[in-house]
Amino acid sequence: TSTNEKRAHSSTDIHQMRSFLDDKIAEISRKEIAADKLAHEWEDHLELTTRKEQVVAESRSRRNDSALVDEIEALDFQIKYKESRIRQLANRLGSRCPLSASTRNGQNFLQDTLVDDRKFKSITSNLTPFAASQ
Repeated sequence: TSTNEKRAHSSTDIHQMRSFLDDKIAEISRKEIAADKLAHEWEDHLELTTRKEQVVAESRSRRNDSALVDEIEALDFQIKYKESRIRQLANRLGSRCPLSASTRNGQNFLQDTLVDDRKFKSITSNLTPFAASQ
């Protein structure tokens, strides 16, 4: 029976580890999507800012053109919206990076994040160091 218990225990450990790694992969995928969205928002922001600068320069030569004034106001509104989206996405990316002890000490936040993870430690805590490294 001890052999069967070891097999059952190993099977459970493998399932927990797969589940843990699947969760980590899903988290990375979500971060990549958010990073892509953030990059697009910055590109849009740059285009809007460039367009606003062009319209402002054009409005200097045509001072009483209400259409240009309206366009500048619309561009300001769009720029503020993009800045809000950029802040939201940046916060979303930052909120998923829990601070580990190594992060607070100035080391790279990606370094040792798997090893420092509580769930990972709970899965591997009953294993010998050699078995855990397998």
